[in-house]
Amino acid sequence: MTLACPECGSQRNDVKDSRHAERNGFAGPYIRRRRRCRNCHERFTTYEIGGARFEALEMLFQTLAPLRDLIDQWSSDIETAKATLTDEDETVENPRA
Repeated sequence: MTLACPECGSQRNDVKDSRHAERNGFAGPYIRRRRRCRNCHERFTTYEIGGARFEALEMLFQTLAPLRDLIDQWSSDIETAKATLTDEDETVENPRA
């Protein structure tokens, strides 16, 4: 897998250093790679996960996908309902005035 340089977008880069790493407080099968772009010479870091942790994350995303669709539908319904309100419906009189 080739990753694009964040500076110039080139996919031509070299791995300069690889090591197992801790990411966001989680130790595990993370691999930290220091890369150098062949085009602009920018250095950047990538973190990769593998093995069982990747499969668990993939299952979690597949489980949450239907919930995201449901939330998107609710948001759309709310926006539609807001758009159909008239100016009189949105006006609230202040009883203390």
